[in-house]
Amino acid sequence: MEFKSQWDENFKKKHLCQTIASFANAEGGWLLVGIEDGTGNYVGIEKQRSDFSQTIAQNIMNP
Repeated sequence: MEFKSQWDENFKKKHLCQTIASFANAEGGWLLVGIEDGTGNYVGIEKQRSDFSQTIAQNIMNP
């Protein structure tokens, strides 16, 4: 399980593919966005113009 408190361009461009690759190497996992790592507190994120699956697919195809 991976917690990410932010869903910004830095994360999408630099860390998203690494996170997904680590899940692939470890028999899968869950990516929880808007949750602080360590505390597990909900911090929320800004509403996106597209859904997460679309954003993830676009970033994987065009890292």
